[in-house]
This record gives sequence, C-alpha cells and structure tokens, in this order.
Amino acid sequence: MNPAAAAKRRPAPFPIESAPCEGARIERERFGASVSGFAGVLFASKQFFNPGVFSLQASFLVVTIVIFGGMGNRLGVVVGSVVLQGLAFYLRDKVPATDRYIWFGAVVIVMMIFRPQGVVPSRRRGREIKLAEQGVGHADALGSAPISEDLAS
Repeated sequence: MNPAAAAKRRPAPFPIESAPCEGARIERERFGASVSGFAGVLFASKQFFNPGVFSLQASFLVVTIVIFGGMGNRLGVVVGSVVLQGLAFYLRDKVPATDRYIWFGAVVIVMMIFRPQGVVPSRRRGREIKLAEQGVGHADALGSAPISEDLAS
C-alpha cells in the first residue's frame, strides 16, 4: 500500500479543528484573555523583568491578601488588597519598617481567629464553615476532615 493512501485511511492523532465555541460565556472568556494578553505585552514592553523583582516577601503578601480577603471570591481579594495595602500605607509613618510585617501577621492572626473564611468569603466556603459549626458533615470549623480509625491504623 502506498504511503499517501495509508495516510488518508489513518485517523489524525488529534483533531485538526478545535471544538466550536458557542455562547456568551465563551466569548467573554476569549475577550478577557485577549485583553489580558495585550495588557501583559504593553506592561512587559515598558519594564525589565528578572527573578530579583519577585521577592519572597512579595509572594507572601499576595498569599496574605488572598487569604485575608477570602479565597474563591474575586471581590474578597480586591477588598483584602485594599485593606492590607491601606494598612501598609497607614503604618508607613507610624511604625518602623522592620515592625510592619509583625503588624501584618497580627492582623491576619486576628482575622483567622474571628473570621477564618475571610472578609468576603465565597458562598461555598461560608456554607462549609456554617455546616461544620453545626456539626454537620465530617469537617471541623477549619475545613479539615478528621482521620478515621480505619485510615490511622
């Protein structure tokens, strides 16, 4: 059998065309990805990036903002960033630079004690904590499941 005929009979390893995208949700996601990509190109063209720009403290700050605001909720992350960046701006003149992270840590600890789901929690996380406090399900108030005797032994 000649190779051209074999290639016609053999199915392609992957589809040549992607699945058709329909619906307003897909279109919004495509538009958002396009705008984000374009903004990234503009931002990257104006600055020089290297690994030294992204410090460990900056990574901790981002994680702290997400946890403080409420994981799983974009509005919570925005509120968390406004509150924590506002706190940093306020503490800039009042507290020495070496003590600012102590204040950040204290705020996050108080937050985790009194409102572990964040300032603006996702509906799912709020429901999980509410059910756990009522004793429904297998999660405690922090969301971790207890280890059963079968798995422990």
